[in-house]
Amino acid sequence: MPIPWLAALKFIPWGTLITGAPAIARATDTLLTGAKARTHDLASAGDVRQLAERVARLEQHDQADAEILKQIGEQIEALTIATEVVAARGRWIAVAALAALLLSVVALIVASV
Repeated sequence: MPIPWLAALKFIPWGTLITGAPAIARATDTLLTGAKARTHDLASAGDVRQLAERVARLEQHDQADAEILKQIGEQIEALTIATEVVAARGRWIAVAALAALLLSVVALIVASV
């Protein structure tokens, strides 16, 4: 009997996940490098122009975060759908196995009579 989670791996949309992985990795790298490059020295950001630029950069980072979260949500949705399909097929297999068992028991009873 195959392991159920191995069977589930067949139904995961790996193509979608693999095509989305480089974009997520690039966005993550951009966010991490931006976070490391930022300085938190408010004394040097005293004038309004520098603060406005900093706010604009923060808004860009927020937009990038939202895009990454959207992609992750889409991938989780695809995985959820695949899992639901596997669960439904498992239920059908269980029903078919039960029907086969009952049929074999009836066949044994008829054969013994």
